[in-house]
Amino acid sequence: MHRFSSILAHIKEVRGRDWLISVHHVSRTSNKVVDFLAKRALSRDIVTDLLVSPPVGIHDLLCVDLETG
Repeated sequence: MHRFSSILAHIKEVRGRDWLISVHHVSRTSNKVVDFLAKRALSRDIVTDLLVSPPVGIHDLLCVDLETG
């Protein structure tokens, strides 16, 4: 089973609803903030992580994304 099979199945189910949606791929190199947060999520053993404030380093990555985006 593919490690993303459950999320892909959920995306397929959501896309089948009666609404208009669009999906766009953005490379990791173009969105360093999301890449950082995804890697952070995969490195933790918890299911939900409520961020009260941005993790250390996010501000710098956001500036890079704004400059290169």
